Amino acid sequence: MKSMNDIDGDIKSRRMIPCLREGHRVRAIATLSAVGLAVYAFVLGTSTRMEPHAVWAMFAFVGYCGCAGMLLRRRWSIGAIAAVSAGFCVVLPGVALIVRGLSQHEVGIVRDGAIRALASASPYVTDPAVVDDVFPYFPLMSVFGIPGAAFGENPLGDPRISFTLFFAVVTWVSLRRLVDTKIAARAEMLMIACPLVAIPIATGGVDLPVAALAGLAVITLWTGEYRLNAIVVGVGCAIKFTFWPLAAMMIVVQVRRGRRAEIRRWAAVVAAIVGAAVLPAVLVDPRGFARSAIEFPLGLSAIESPAGASILGGALAEKGFLGYAGIVTALLASAVAITWIALAKRHLGLTDILLLAAAGYTILFLVSPVSRAGYFVLPFVLGVLGVVAQVAGSRAAEVVHPDGASLAEKGTRS
Repeated sequence: MKSMNDIDGDIKSRRMIPCLREGHRVRAIATLSAVGLAVYAFVLGTSTRMEPHAVWAMFAFVGYCGCAGMLLRRRWSIGAIAAVSAGFCVVLPGVALIVRGLSQHEVGIVRDGAIRALASASPYVTDPAVVDDVFPYFPLMSVFGIPGAAFGENPLGDPRISFTLFFAVVTWVSLRRLVDTKIAARAEMLMIACPLVAIPIATGGVDLPVAALAGLAVITLWTGEYRLNAIVVGVGCAIKFTFWPLAAMMIVVQVRRGRRAEIRRWAAVVAAIVGAAVLPAVLVDPRGFARSAIEFPLGLSAIESPAGASILGGALAEKGFLGYAGIVTALLASAVAITWIALAKRHLGLTDILLLAAAGYTILFLVSPVSRAGYFVLPFVLGVLGVVAQVAGSRAAEVVHPDGASLAEKGTRS
């Protein structure tokens, strides 16, 4: 007969088998993902005509292959694998491109905008003649070009450094509200090693601040930090028009929470920040602001955008009036659907809000006549934060409580 120790050992072994199987499954998926990303980097490097992307692909191919090998050997921790991927996909190509002065054109546009803003309080050219004269952002974006205005052509002034540091810090603040330090560090390194984030960091980066602020805006709204949320939303809206749909979603969620009276104070803070950032430039050069920040992004300018046509929206735009009517209908329908879900869903948690926002931006960028891959860093970051929140158990928190209490506070009250 088996002793009690043998029986206990058999029971523990049986309990460990599902865990081991799950671990093998996760490692297999991770290995296949690394191999797939290596193939993507190889194809991009051999097919692209853009030199910055080709340089990134060369380093990324080595990094993804190294990660796949580390996963197969099963001797390396997740932290070590994340560090290798971030090093080869972000740090090394980023440094190489900055030193060589290779970038997408928007890096120079942000730097030139900062030079003009420091000289005249407006980053805009009154009558832009070519695409490099256009500053298609709101004035606060020029802040990221101030180091470039100060250091000139010195690599230390490259706006990509400012974009990356801002993105890393703000994303870290968001992740730390969800998970502990160790998991947050691994999650952020793995996030920035993905092509949708790594390529903008290395080659451009203008969408990174908006993506980071969007994630923090949703999380601070969920935790009930309304003052901080208003500041984050205001800064995001003063950087790029892309942030404005998320600001509308913030209002919808607050209406669900029963904060109708407090929304006025929240909106006043947001409006004050946007006004303080935008009005000086508008008063100094209203024509330049209209031509660069309004007409150009809306496709009303005679200057052609360097962004290509989106697969869906571009095809619809070629159909003329009916195509544009379809685009507007699709955008309105998605906005109504997201609003209805946000108001009607019985249990609306942090993961739900993040994924709803990610879905909304994905539809927006797919349906817009002009789009590019870099835009999708915004829904990607929101989606990753949604997955982290789900894994961390954040979905158990309800968003409908009018007191806006955090998860920890709700736990102590119940």
